[in-house]
Amino acid sequence: MFTQEMHEYLQELARQRVSPFDLLVASMRRGWLRLQVRYNFYIRKYKFIDRRRKGKLTIVVLTGKYPKIWDVTFERLHAYSLGANIIVVNPDGLHGSIVEKICEKYDFSYFESVSRNFEAAQNFVNTHLVESPLILKMDDDVFLTENTIRNLYRSYWKLKGEGYCIGFLAPILNVNNVSYYHFLKILGLEEEYTRLFEKPIFARHWTKQRIWYDPEAAMWVWRHSLPLNEVARIFEERKSLHFELIPVRFSISCIMYEREFLLARRGFVAYYRFAGRKGTSKKTPVSLFIPFGDESSINYFANDGMCGRFLILDAFAGHLCYGPQASSMLEWFERNKKILLEDLKR
Repeated sequence: MFTQEMHEYLQELARQRVSPFDLLVASMRRGWLRLQVRYNFYIRKYKFIDRRRKGKLTIVVLTGKYPKIWDVTFERLHAYSLGANIIVVNPDGLHGSIVEKICEKYDFSYFESVSRNFEAAQNFVNTHLVESPLILKMDDDVFLTENTIRNLYRSYWKLKGEGYCIGFLAPILNVNNVSYYHFLKILGLEEEYTRLFEKPIFARHWTKQRIWYDPEAAMWVWRHSLPLNEVARIFEERKSLHFELIPVRFSISCIMYEREFLLARRGFVAYYRFAGRKGTSKKTPVSLFIPFGDESSINYFANDGMCGRFLILDAFAGHLCYGPQASSMLEWFERNKKILLEDLKR
């Protein structure tokens, strides 16, 4: 039985306005999209330890990467979550027993899934387990401050009230290939960074930025980020309720977005990551034609829907590092672990 669209294609084919190849590609695209939407939510099996409570915000923590820093990042999350509902998502169950104990300690919900599909795990959680209208998604290497969530939440309602369509909001992250520019500029460090490393320019591919690949650049930025709460207060004092629109793809280590914004677009576009494989072939980049992955997806959705990507200038958090910096930055973390916890006691 033909659909109306198929009937119209055949009519155009009879009139020689389209070719059989046009019809083939259109049919394949339709079939692929249906398959992709199913795959976006594909979970073979999962485990969920439910400690949810009612609230207007749910924090979804994507974890499994850096167990050495969890005693600090989760302690800060517990301290500065403002009573939000917290679900820790562990795709593929990496270091599962450790994460479960942390969740039990802090009364967080715990979700573990099979297979190695970060987007499907988040889509499943957002659809079936999140009940709040707002979601804060963060990675396990983000160090929250006392103003991160509070000021993101405050700015969300301000922007919403002014009529903006919101794709997502993000705090200033110190090690981030877009917001590091604003970090340097607001703290008056731009000139020194330029002298030591390079001119901070975010409108170029992240692999060409030293803040992405050079651990020395990350360590230098971190030295100017501590104590975290004291630095966060500087952003609050100088840029209260200020924001910048993000003009390029943004690395989403920590973002706030509306649950419905993502679900209306059938969730993050999922793809499988093979264990041990880093990146994709340079000959066939995975996002050449279609956005794949959570980061590529939500940036695309925001642009396509003309919804703003907002950098909130009075919200600040620390991001440990990017992949190429990980080994050196984990060593740096061990040396500076104490100071990353000290401001929690003040």
